[in-house]
Amino acid sequence: KLTFTSGQSSTGDNTQCFDVDIVADNIYEGLEMFTVQLFSRITTVTIAAASQSATVDIEDSTIVEVGFAQSSYTTSEGDGSVQVCVVLLSGALIADVTVGVFTNDGSAMSPDDYTSLQTKKLTFTSGQSSTGDNTQCFDIAINNGKQDGSKSFTVHLIVIVDPLQSSPVTFQPSSMSTTVVIEDLPANELKVGLVAASEFIEADDSEFVCVQILSGTVGLEGVNISMQASGGTATKSGEYKDYSLINDTLTFTVGQTVGDKQCSQLLVLDDDFVESNETIEISITAAASSYNSTDLNPQSIVSTILEDPKDKIQVFVLTNEIPVDWNETRNVSVCASRSPNRLEKDIVVQLAIRDVNTISGLDYVGFEPVAHTFSTEVYVVCQNITILKEESLLANPKRLDFILISDDPAVVINSSSSVTEIVIANVNGTVHER
Repeated sequence: KLTFTSGQSSTGDNTQCFDVDIVADNIYEGLEMFTVQLFSRITTVTIAAASQSATVDIEDSTIVEVGFAQSSYTTSEGDGSVQVCVVLLSGALIADVTVGVFTNDGSAMSPDDYTSLQTKKLTFTSGQSSTGDNTQCFDIAINNGKQDGSKSFTVHLIVIVDPLQSSPVTFQPSSMSTTVVIEDLPANELKVGLVAASEFIEADDSEFVCVQILSGTVGLEGVNISMQASGGTATKSGEYKDYSLINDTLTFTVGQTVGDKQCSQLLVLDDDFVESNETIEISITAAASSYNSTDLNPQSIVSTILEDPKDKIQVFVLTNEIPVDWNETRNVSVCASRSPNRLEKDIVVQLAIRDVNTISGLDYVGFEPVAHTFSTEVYVVCQNITILKEESLLANPKRLDFILISDDPAVVINSSSSVTEIVIANVNGTVHER
């Protein structure tokens, strides 16, 4: 009840006030209202129709602001994950509130670059406030993409509420989303080089040709090295091929480092063919890698395939000694022969004269130095010389030697049959009359 006393008027002391208690129910209900009505039992008092009631609005005091702690986050592919946080920006909670976060692809794509979130829930509990415990954090997995520059994606914030209630949370527009930037890992700088013998022997045996890490460590994805054996004079195909590369792709795995090797077998074949030493060029290339920059040094090596000694052509004289009587003039042929190996090319030999105690023009004539050629069809070569009649019986035999000579690396002179001796002596038993 409100009592106006005698003497009060509309132009003077005209007001009576009262309080209505507002109860904090700790429940977010949005804007609420109630009505206060005025009545009087005194017939001499008239209540103005427009003023018979008043409405009281009760605003909820539990509204808080939330948002991302940062407008952007930066991480690296090598970090594995990035932590993103949501904070209470203002106000205090008198009840639990759940917010949700979700991601949208940008230049970074899920799942190649990161693992997307589909409305992940975060709960702030009653009692948390902007001035105290005000943070909820979560992790987003960062995946190992390719070496293709920095990328980004966006994380958004929403409030999850009971559909029968309004939200006690508001957002600052600038804090409703955040950007995550993923920086590329720098490429690992590797230096690798070929390791191979400078010479191989043609012997139906395998040799190892290796690639060795000289500096650096292999990063993500590993490194594939292709090996090629080509060039040079050796052949890798055909009836008389010289070699075969067993494995042409070598793989270094993550974590391998200085000193580690990957090897391939080079099968050096014996073609049973008489030929000169041959060369083979071995080279390597590195496959493109998202995480490894590979310097190749040396990138190629030239090795020599040595001819198998047993395949060399044997050359020998057919006769070790030719006797000639002092009392006659005689034409003599000195011949040499070769072993029946298959020839890749013609080989050349010479028959040279070595005077022991003879004199050209006095004891023999007709010798001309000639290079003799053995081919696939030629197995015997001969050199002619004329032995002259001596003027008198020789007290001691005279001798000149025919010697086999060749500088062809495919030729081996038979040491026991390399000289033909022409001996001028009393062969027919002629008696000299004094």
